[in-house]
Amino acid sequence: MMTAPPTFQPSHSACDVIVADDHPIILHGVTTILESDKNIRIVATAQNVSDAFKALSEQACDILICDYSFYGDAMPDGLPMIKKIRLSFPTLKIIILSAREDFTTAHNALECGVQGFVRKNSDLKNVLIAVQEVRSGNKYMDSATAQDMLKHMLTLGRNPRSPAISQVKLSATEIEHIRLLKRGLSLTEIATMTQRSVKTVSAQKQTLMKKLGSKNNMEFFNTISNDHLMSGISNVPQK
Repeated sequence: MMTAPPTFQPSHSACDVIVADDHPIILHGVTTILESDKNIRIVATAQNVSDAFKALSEQACDILICDYSFYGDAMPDGLPMIKKIRLSFPTLKIIILSAREDFTTAHNALECGVQGFVRKNSDLKNVLIAVQEVRSGNKYMDSATAQDMLKHMLTLGRNPRSPAISQVKLSATEIEHIRLLKRGLSLTEIATMTQRSVKTVSAQKQTLMKKLGSKNNMEFFNTISNDHLMSGISNVPQK
C-alpha cells in the first residue's frame, strides 16, 4: 500500500527546513547559520537529488533550501528538478542556492515558482534572511541578483534593430543552443540532449558570446534573455 506524501503546512512555532546541497562545506555552512535562529529547525539534509526527494517524501517541512546543480547525480537537476518538486509538492516553499552568476538562472527559477534565490558567492547570512522573508510570505533575492534583474529590465529599452545586432547571423544549431541555455540547462545537460561532447558545447557557447559581443556570462545571458534584442538577429539557412 502506497503512503501519501506528507502534507506541507507552515508551522506556527518553528519553521521546519530541509537543506539539499552536494557540497559538504556549503551544506554545513547553511545549516550552521540557520540553526543560529531558534525559530528554524533543520529536519533533514541531502547531498543529491534522489535523497532530497526521499527526505521530502518522508519528512514534512515548510521550506526546502536546494542547490541548483548537483554534479554526477542520476536524477535531473536545474529547472527539470524544480518543476518536478513543484509538481510533487505544490505547497512547498523553495529557496534556490546557485553558484551561477547569470541573470537567466535566477529569472527562470523564479518563473518556475521558487520563492527565493541566493547566490553562493554572496554572504551565506542571506540564506537566513531568505528563510525569514519567504516564511513571511515574501520573495527574496540577494542584492547582486536583484541588481542584475534591474539591469536586465533596463536593457529592454534598447533598439532591437541596432546596426551591431542586426548584422549578427546565427545558424539553426546556434539558435537551438541559445534556446536550451534560456531554459536554464547546463552545458552538460545540453551536451547530453544534443549528443555532443561538453567540450564542443562549451566551444559553441564561446563562439556565440563572440558573435553577440558579450564580454562575460552576465552580458551574454542578459542578451539572449532579451527577446526584443534577439528578434533583430538573422538566421542563416542550413545548406
